[in-house]
Amino acid sequence: FGGVTAFGAMASHIPDGGHTLVVYAPHVGVDSTGAVGTVERVGRAKGGACCGSAIAASAYVSNIYSGAAAKYGPALGNANEAICRKFFHSVDGNDDGLIDKSECSALLAKLNINLSAAEFETLYSELDTSGVGTISESEFSAWYARNLPSDNPQDAGAHQAKLTVDPTDAQQSFVGTMLLPHAGRLEAAENKMVELPFALFDAQKGLMDHIVKAGAGNVAGKGKIAVLGGIQINTPNGGDDAMEDYFLPLSMEVYDHRGNVIFDDNDHP
Repeated sequence: FGGVTAFGAMASHIPDGGHTLVVYAPHVGVDSTGAVGTVERVGRAKGGACCGSAIAASAYVSNIYSGAAAKYGPALGNANEAICRKFFHSVDGNDDGLIDKSECSALLAKLNINLSAAEFETLYSELDTSGVGTISESEFSAWYARNLPSDNPQDAGAHQAKLTVDPTDAQQSFVGTMLLPHAGRLEAAENKMVELPFALFDAQKGLMDHIVKAGAGNVAGKGKIAVLGGIQINTPNGGDDAMEDYFLPLSMEVYDHRGNVIFDDNDHP
């Protein structure tokens, strides 16, 4: 969670020409009965959620996806609902009830808003919370509610306050935001607890790819950066049910000091 700045700080401790190995993984528990998402713990009569942070984030994402809660801010009033509906259909050029990327791009161009490709994808994923590639009217309404101020001046301050990440729990807020684009696959999964660590891994991999590419220049000389990603599987520890923990490797890349990928395990099955 330290991002590019933390990567640079770490790299400043690598000797000139030295190499580094970065390992990252979400974790998931499997208890002695084979249930996924929980695990027994030493000294506790009952086990607990594992990973608790991931499960809390999945519940948050599920509520957003189902429309039970808005990501930020109050629900729309009747007046704003009408405005939002009219705006949605003005953007939906082919009137199929969905906004696709080309329609979204056309809107930004009309408004003279210039975004980089990465910025556009970030914005689009904020809108497309189901992750299916198009934006429904309900998704657009939820985005509208959480990003635009209320017509009531008394609500504006509260609305803006809710847009601010709670500094006492910033990491959890970040996990929930990272997981939002994967809401659809989690809701469609046969076993959400099994799918959850894979969704988190995909979210983390995108983040790690960006951090390493952006921070590689902090590695002095011609040092290389090996990046191993996977899923850490926690199992009961201690007692008659004691088991070994496992690491499931899912990707490995090697970068040079310029951020170029010089080895990708996807190219070497």
